[in-house]
Amino acid sequence: MKIAVYILVAVVGTMFIGVGASAAGTPKGGSIRVYVVPGNGQGNGTIVVVGAIGDYGKTTKQAGGFGKVLLHKGSFEVNLKAINKALNNAKPLVESRATCTFAFSATAPAALSNGTGAYKGISGTLMVTETFAAYGPFYASGAHKGKCNTSNNAKPTAQWGAVTGVGTVTYP
Repeated sequence: MKIAVYILVAVVGTMFIGVGASAAGTPKGGSIRVYVVPGNGQGNGTIVVVGAIGDYGKTTKQAGGFGKVLLHKGSFEVNLKAINKALNNAKPLVESRATCTFAFSATAPAALSNGTGAYKGISGTLMVTETFAAYGPFYASGAHKGKCNTSNNAKPTAQWGAVTGVGTVTYP
């Protein structure tokens, strides 16, 4: 009889501990950090979100200045208009026509909205930083042979990019 009572107490105690951990383990917001490896062109990248949101997934191409984050537990939109403007006005951090290399970076706020799934009702703002570096092509022939091709239609020979963000979110 004593053993049955001990087992019952242990099971009930575990149930209450489990309820407390479950409630405490499901934040309704807080600080987050995002890490994105951009895809080819805008969007189509991979993303990891840490902090109050622990999830991962994909990013989509922009439509009307908004990108969508598709995570395993839900999705939300990101207003990328300010970071796009900042990138368009960014001055190169490093630029060398002799080596045909460049790097640039920009930081701007990005509001989150239109959540689905676990992120339904999400709101908040991230400070997003986008950084890019590339090794450009040299002209192979013609009057500019051997010089760096800096035209808008030149495709980099090699490129690297990263997007990070930090901020606070809330969701019901």
